[in-house]
Amino acid sequence: MTSLQDAEQIFGDFNFTGGFPTSKDLGPSILFAILYGLSAPVLIWRIFRKQDRTIIFVRLGLFWLCRMAALIMRAIMAKNTYGAQETAAEVCFVALGFLFLLDPFSDLWKRHVDSVVPISERPWVLKLALLAAVATAIASACMISGAVYDPAKVNSLKALRLSSYALALGVAGLVFVMLVVTHFLYKLDTRRSAYLFFIGACLVIVASYRVAQESSNNRNSPARSDVAFWVLQITFEL
Repeated sequence: MTSLQDAEQIFGDFNFTGGFPTSKDLGPSILFAILYGLSAPVLIWRIFRKQDRTIIFVRLGLFWLCRMAALIMRAIMAKNTYGAQETAAEVCFVALGFLFLLDPFSDLWKRHVDSVVPISERPWVLKLALLAAVATAIASACMISGAVYDPAKVNSLKALRLSSYALALGVAGLVFVMLVVTHFLYKLDTRRSAYLFFIGACLVIVASYRVAQESSNNRNSPARSDVAFWVLQITFEL
């Protein structure tokens, strides 16, 4: 086990979402862990209820596990010394969790359109949904690769992380725009569309923050502050 200073020396060239956990992260980590814990019974019930048993809730379950793991690790790291392995794991959980929200969002949009649009007019919609799913999978693979630290590949890994963040933003933005277009084009149900608009706006905000944070080289930038992380990512994901 190494200290925070050792971890910063090892990973110093990386700009991690949320930064290195410090004592200031203990309170927010516990608070959000409790909030996520309170949501667990509802999520489990929806996963196992026969009429709701879809892959969407399985993906949401994976998001819940990633986010809970990140919050627990962040709380522990806030009050204890930690090293490279703990840092890499926490970063991976924070980064991957968001991707498990994108695919359900694109799937919900697709189902919303399928409920109204005739089969003969759906192919282009299905192709866009497939594009969103493929892009999400690629972004996920990039995140996994970027979590592995190699001193000889610092610049390439930083570029890979930024590319995957930008790709995730592109997916969220694309589905949100197509949601707006299809709502007015096919006169979709307003209440369902409004619900998806709200979800999409939250995801676009999170994705935009991640790109701004990752691309910032200024340690004093507002995008790299603890407040930005807890509000613009963790809160909007919840």
